[in-house]
Amino acid sequence: MGGDNNVHEVLQKVLDFFLYFVFVSLIVKYFKENYHFPLRYFIYLGITGTLRFIIVSHENPIANFVFSLVILVLMISYLMLTFERSQ
Repeated sequence: MGGDNNVHEVLQKVLDFFLYFVFVSLIVKYFKENYHFPLRYFIYLGITGTLRFIIVSHENPIANFVFSLVILVLMISYLMLTFERSQ
């Protein structure tokens, strides 16, 4: 067809765009929350960033397993945070 673009390179650029969008939205949220970042936003950022990294870089299955464990730890910490807030 028309180019040498690899599907993974295009996917990497799309995911990079969304990562920049998340950072900009976090900055906007920072100013709307009276110069305060809730901890849950950092957890959201960590989970989505790790997921995007797994999607783009999938050559090493052991590294992907470790990153999946990182996501599990972040999700458990988020559940602990919401459980603490509800009591």
